[in-house]
Amino acid sequence: MTTADFLKRLCEGYVRAYRTLNLRTRAMWTDHTKRELEFFAHLGGMLGFAATLEHERMDLSWRDVDGDEALVLYLERERFSGRALGDTLHKLLDSDQSRRARYLVGVFGWVTDEILAQAKQAISERRNGRPFLLIAWVGPNE
Repeated sequence: MTTADFLKRLCEGYVRAYRTLNLRTRAMWTDHTKRELEFFAHLGGMLGFAATLEHERMDLSWRDVDGDEALVLYLERERFSGRALGDTLHKLLDSDQSRRARYLVGVFGWVTDEILAQAKQAISERRNGRPFLLIAWVGPNE
């Protein structure tokens, strides 16, 4: 399986399983974030990785426990559009952890078309060939 195939399957699995998160529009955004991170943590465990939440300023990471404890996946979840372009992308693209990760994943809450375009430009300029998956809800308003 190629890197692109893996990231596509990761995204497709997330989208297909989203309804199983049992989220409601009136739920607090913290509930959404918690359940989404738990979904990816559970998935990582099922794939044989050690999944860790909120460690070393990373929202979620997968490590290869059968090998050298390498950082396989680094995921950041951001609900606020303004922070998506700032701190969240900075952590995903410029931190020591991001340089060690095999796959980088950003899951953004609601963003506008303009914010998405800026995020894509920043990713393109700064990912340095590293595999990056961006999942975002895009629209004019929440």
